[in-house]
Amino acid sequence: MSPQLPAPAEQSEQAQQASIPAPRVPARAAEAPPAPAPVEVSLLGPYLGYIGYFVGAGLISGGIVHYPINPGHYLLLAAVGAAAFLGATVLNEIVLTTTRLGRAAVVRLVASSLVLSLGIGMLSGGIAHFLDFPVRSAVLVPLGILCSFVAFAVRNATSPLRVVVSRTGAGVAVLAAVTFLALQAYAGHLLAHGGGGHGHGEETTTQSTEVGGDAHH
Repeated sequence: MSPQLPAPAEQSEQAQQASIPAPRVPARAAEAPPAPAPVEVSLLGPYLGYIGYFVGAGLISGGIVHYPINPGHYLLLAAVGAAAFLGATVLNEIVLTTTRLGRAAVVRLVASSLVLSLGIGMLSGGIAHFLDFPVRSAVLVPLGILCSFVAFAVRNATSPLRVVVSRTGAGVAVLAAVTFLALQAYAGHLLAHGGGGHGHGEETTTQSTEVGGDAHH
């Protein structure tokens, strides 16, 4: 017995139903991304970080170079500058970043940043006040070059020792040595011709002499 075939009308109805596409289920709406922070808020942190870097380096340079004039005052000034630089480092490298550092990495970052700030302070302060303190600045500038380079390598390089003993490190060492010899010669030339000396120190000496003279009267 042969199977019974559907009637032509039923075949037409089935064909129409097959040609009608199934209703699409609406896709789940994607979650909206979080609204960005206002510009003034998102810029506040980096702004404070950069202020801490530059103000800290400036205070350190002033404190290191002017230290002989008033040791207590300028040592405190340099310490405040170092604290500002370290605070900026913590803000920029730890607080404002999504990367979480381990304890050893944090110690390395803080220690190298402290040496880096001192190196930058010696370099910039020695250059800015070379005519005021030629002999002292002739030592500070090359020492600042070496300290800042080594500290920057420790702070940022994956293998700091490899960077320090590389050709780049040798070039920095040669630069520091040449700078030292050149500045020592120039400082000797200035002193031989009566150059060098800081106005603040001269003013202090003059004021002390005047006070002593008034006391005798």
